[in-house]
Amino acid sequence: FILFNSLFSLPRFSLEESASCMSCHINPTGGAMRNDYGSNVYTLDELTVRKWIPKGDEDWDGYITDNLQLGGEFRIQSYDTNSGSATFPMQAELYANIDINKDVNIYFELPMGQNGLADNYDIFLLFNDLPANMWLKIGKSSPNYGLMTDDHTSFIKAGNGSSVNLVDDNINFDLGFRNLFNPSNSKPVMIESGFNFGKGIYMTFDISQALQGYKDKLINYTSSITYIKDFDTWSLMLGSSMMKEENMNLRGLFGGFSVSNFTLTFELDRAYNLFDIDGYKSSLATYAQIVYKPLQGFHLIAKYDFFDYNESVENGAVSRYSYGFEFFPLNMLEIKFQIRDYKTNYFVNEEKLKLDSEYLLQMHAWF
Repeated sequence: FILFNSLFSLPRFSLEESASCMSCHINPTGGAMRNDYGSNVYTLDELTVRKWIPKGDEDWDGYITDNLQLGGEFRIQSYDTNSGSATFPMQAELYANIDINKDVNIYFELPMGQNGLADNYDIFLLFNDLPANMWLKIGKSSPNYGLMTDDHTSFIKAGNGSSVNLVDDNINFDLGFRNLFNPSNSKPVMIESGFNFGKGIYMTFDISQALQGYKDKLINYTSSITYIKDFDTWSLMLGSSMMKEENMNLRGLFGGFSVSNFTLTFELDRAYNLFDIDGYKSSLATYAQIVYKPLQGFHLIAKYDFFDYNESVENGAVSRYSYGFEFFPLNMLEIKFQIRDYKTNYFVNEEKLKLDSEYLLQMHAWF
C-alpha cells in the first residue's frame, strides 16, 4: 500500500515564501499543526483558488480558549493498478497545543488510524525565543533530517511500504530509507536545539533514541543546516543534513529554487551500513520535483525518485516517475491525482523486471 505522512511544511512552500517552517507551523521544523499565519494567511490567500477565497474561513485559528489550540488532519486515498485497486483511509490525526506562556508550549499529536493510540505519537515541550534566536524541543518526535515531504513513499524517506516484486536477500529494493523514516514506528525520545542565525540561515541539532534498534539508548545524532534567500525575482534554498547511529551514517544535500510560477526542489542522500548485507557498502536515494502553477490553487507536478539499496552491485536500482496535479478549492481541502511509472535495473531470468503503472487519487482535509 502507498503510505503518506502529514502535510508537512513542504520545502517548496518555504522556498516560494523565502521563509522557514516556523512561519506557518507550531513545530519550528515544520509539520502538522499550523499557527494562525499558516491557517488564515498562507493557506487561504496563497493556496486557495482566488475565486473561492471568500468561501474560506478566515476566523479559524484553532484556539478554543486563550491557551488551548486544537487541530486535525484527514486523508482518504484510492489506488489502482492492473493487479488490483483499493480505497482506504490513510490518515486521521488530532493535534493539541497548550500555551503555558508566550515562550513555552506543550504540543501533542495523536494518530487515530490503524496505529492510533500506539507509541508513534508526538509530544514535546517547546521553548521559544531563547537567547541568540534559539529554540529547544524536548520530548517524543522525529529528528530533523533533509526535506519535509508530503509523500512518505519517496525513497529519501520510507519508500513504497511493501513490495512483492522487488525482494532479494530479504531486502525490498523499493523501501528506501524505511529503516529510519518509517511513519508507523514509535517516535524516539529526543532533545532538539534550533538556531536562527539571521540572513536566512537555520540550524538544528538532535540527540535521540535510535531509529533502528537500541531503543533504550540516546545514540542517534542528527544535524541539519538550511539557507533560504530571496533575490527579489527568484529565491534559493540550499542545505545539508547528517545522521549517525552506531556504525550507520547518513549524509545528504538538498535545496531548490523558485522563479515566477516554477519551483524546483531536490535531495541526494547516501547511507553507509544501513543494511546488514554481505558485500554491502552504501545506498543511494535521490529526489527531484518540479512544480508549475498555471493559476493559484492548481499545481502541476512532475517528480523523479531513485533508489539503489546496494551501490556495490549492478542489480537492483529502481527509478520512479510521477506526474499529476494538486487542487486547493478551499483553504482546508486538497485534491491530488498522480500517475507513477517505474523502471528497474532488476533482472529475472536475464529479463528486466517491469512494474505496473500506479494511479492515485487522494482527498486531504485539515483544520
